[in-house]
Amino acid sequence: MTFNRVVITGDIFRVDSSGAAGHQSTAIQWLHSLLRYPIKCATGLDAKLLTIDEFRITLAEIYAFNRSAPTVDAWAHLFEEMPKALSDIFISELNDALVIGWELPKSLCDALRIANITYIELSVHPIRFMDDILISARSNSPTIDDALLSQSVTEQDCYIQAGIISAFFIRRTVPRDEPYALFAAQTKVDRSLLKDGKLLSQKWIADELLAHLPQGMPLLLKDHPVQPSDELFRRLRSAGVNVQRMGGSIYRQFSDRKMTSVYTVSSSAGLEAKYFGHTTKFLYKPCFDIVFHGQPHDASRSQFKSIDTRVISPNFWRIILTESIKTTPLAAETISSRPDLLRATLNFHWGFGEIFNDFTVNSSGAITPYSTASRIKTFVKRLLSIYNK
Repeated sequence: MTFNRVVITGDIFRVDSSGAAGHQSTAIQWLHSLLRYPIKCATGLDAKLLTIDEFRITLAEIYAFNRSAPTVDAWAHLFEEMPKALSDIFISELNDALVIGWELPKSLCDALRIANITYIELSVHPIRFMDDILISARSNSPTIDDALLSQSVTEQDCYIQAGIISAFFIRRTVPRDEPYALFAAQTKVDRSLLKDGKLLSQKWIADELLAHLPQGMPLLLKDHPVQPSDELFRRLRSAGVNVQRMGGSIYRQFSDRKMTSVYTVSSSAGLEAKYFGHTTKFLYKPCFDIVFHGQPHDASRSQFKSIDTRVISPNFWRIILTESIKTTPLAAETISSRPDLLRATLNFHWGFGEIFNDFTVNSSGAITPYSTASRIKTFVKRLLSIYNK
């Protein structure tokens, strides 16, 4: 597995419900901006950006290999399995490169592995209640994968942070009167919902949940922050389930001792619940298989390692690549950043913002520039200003 250049890419053929390229190009550009300078410092190589716009064929031409138009259902199939003629194009494009990819498709990882091309797959880590977003990382190179584990955080850190969050909410919420279960819903299009090349339907989810939920157990339905589960809610109500929808932070419920069980299809929330003392029933399977520093990892290199903001450090890339390519010497570094640097750049404040930002601010009656209340107030002022003009 040798390489002499670096390419930063991702799931470039993923489409949204309209058949357009969706948000993957933005995610790849984000990753490129974040990592190109640290990688340059560590290796002297300029990382090339590869989105669908830079690829040698168009979205329509990619899906033509699958004899389909660009649709979500076609993407689900292509994510799992890629025609050889199409994989040959990707291999030609990525030959002799270190591929650093954001949410790489399984089919592309398989093709790179067979062609002996080194890749590092990155994505948002499922444990999202830390002071900053963690990054999941894994590689098909044994030396790089081992180095990634050596740079991972410890699982102990997650338990400590969960304890802090529980303590925060215990002082600020009133427990419910009776035991209840919680279901953590997800967006309808997610790679963790792919099964046999198809996305799991809301009917499948409702049927599986009804099969496992104890009869008469009250259920709180936690919608995904960006997509409500209206169909699932209707199906559960029609089946006679005592179900209510909840807003706000899911960590408030994780801190409630009256909550007896957690259900989900494959949501990251199901993995997070463990650190608050709960056991999750996954109706399908966890979205990630994760491992932390000091823990043994599998020989198949399928587990994701748990990396913090050191991912933006040149020394991080020197350490994980030193056995694979010539790197510059380790150097003293001072990376001063806000505690939630990656979370802020990603704009992923789901659930977490309530803990130490909006919740605290609103409880105190104060309004600070970073609160939701402040943003709404500013927006209304601008509307009034335009109206007056």
